[in-house]
Amino acid sequence: MSWIGYLPQDLRDMLDKDERIYWAEKPKRAPLVFKSLAAMVIILPFMIIPIFILQIAGSVFFNPIVIIFFLFWYGILSIFAIAPLYNFLMWRNIWYVLTNKRVIIRTGLIGIDYDILELENIQQVNVNVGLIDKIYGTGTIVLQSIGVKPVALWAVKEPYKIQKTIRQAVEEAKNSHRFQ
Repeated sequence: MSWIGYLPQDLRDMLDKDERIYWAEKPKRAPLVFKSLAAMVIILPFMIIPIFILQIAGSVFFNPIVIIFFLFWYGILSIFAIAPLYNFLMWRNIWYVLTNKRVIIRTGLIGIDYDILELENIQQVNVNVGLIDKIYGTGTIVLQSIGVKPVALWAVKEPYKIQKTIRQAVEEAKNSHRFQ
C-alpha cells in the first residue's frame, strides 16, 4: 500500500528519496482518550469529598489559608482533569511512520514534535496491552533505543503484527549495516 498520499506534507518532506515506508498509521482515537479518562475515576473522589467537607465546616471556608489550600487542591486536580481533552485534541497531529531506515513519531498539540529513532539503534520492541487496549484491539508499542528514553506508540491497531513488522525492519537495517 502506498502511504505517501495519506501522510501530512511535513512527514513527506522528511523522507529521503531512497526511503521506503513499511507502515504508517494514526493511533486509534477512542483508546487514546479513554486511557486518560480512566484516571478521572481515581481523581473524582478527591474532587467531590472536599465539597462535602466544606458543607460540614461551614464558615471555616472563608479563612484565607483554607481558600488558598482549595485553590491549590483543585488547581492540581484540574491538570489531571484536562488530560482526556489534551489527548483528544492532540490526536489529529499524531502519526507513526516506519521506514526502511527509521521510526518517526509525530506528536504535538500546538507545535509539532518529532521523535526519530534510527532502526539500527533500536534494541527492544515491546508491546503492552491494557484493559482498554484489549477492548479496542489496540496496544502500546514501546521502542527502546541506545542512549534515549523509551518511545511509546500509543493505541496502535494490531500491536503484535506491527511489533513483528518493526522487529523485521530493525533486523533488516542491522544486517544491511553490517555488510556495508
